[in-house]
Amino acid sequence: MNIDVEGKELEVLKGNDWNKFRSKVILVEIIGTSLEEIFKNPICNFLSKNNYSFFAKTFNTYFFIKLNFVELSYDSCPHCSFHI
Repeated sequence: MNIDVEGKELEVLKGNDWNKFRSKVILVEIIGTSLEEIFKNPICNFLSKNNYSFFAKTFNTYFFIKLNFVELSYDSCPHCSFHI
């Protein structure tokens, strides 16, 4: 899921039916927040309460992954040694 709605990202996330739509990865545009400040951001806090973890960042896009998603994906591959 990729959310870029010009400052209304938190409202879009709050409007989602989390029982029905639960993406493994969520990309959210967050402007004006540094990497050091992300854990204080309301979007990060909201996603954390919904069992997502901050994973990576590009310029203004933050990546959140569903808890256990990476472990499940990589544990099933005998050639992968990357674990989070």
